[in-house]
Amino acid sequence: LSENDGSLFEQITGDSIAWFQFLSDMRRTSRRFDTDSAFAWMTQRIDIDNFTDYILLEVFADNTDWPANNVRRFKERRVDGKWKWICYDFDFTFGLLTSGGFNTSDATQNALQRVLNPPFPGVSTAEILQKCFQNVKFRQKFANRMADFLNTAFTPTRVQGRIEGFKNLYAPEIDRHRMRWGT
Repeated sequence: LSENDGSLFEQITGDSIAWFQFLSDMRRTSRRFDTDSAFAWMTQRIDIDNFTDYILLEVFADNTDWPANNVRRFKERRVDGKWKWICYDFDFTFGLLTSGGFNTSDATQNALQRVLNPPFPGVSTAEILQKCFQNVKFRQKFANRMADFLNTAFTPTRVQGRIEGFKNLYAPEIDRHRMRWGT
């Protein structure tokens, strides 16, 4: 399990050898993924469905503390193991934090553009998505999957219901926390 990139990179468990080997191989300037045979290289190394769903959720939630931060991925230590991503730390999403220029609830923000063109280099999640977007079939699958999510899991009624459910679940814990710690 590894987290983040660059100076924020942290190896939580295991080792980072396979991750850095994957990135090195992917970053070779001659490697393009526009053909299906070339794209197969990527799908043999990452769980493309997991990666797609991960990106879609982060984009939908407009997580402004991502993709350069709060990225976790893991791979089983098997020859056929594939990289998978884990969503976590959504405190800078859905306009919940409006200080410091983050999450101003500005509907003109383009979270997909932010991940495709991050303001700084070396963001591996962005690099992987950029490589995947070279493939027409992936772009079509990505758009179709987002449309599916917008019509099912991401409908306003369902999202608001889930948020209310979690609010009700954790409200008693917040009160207990305040009583115990005085904050």
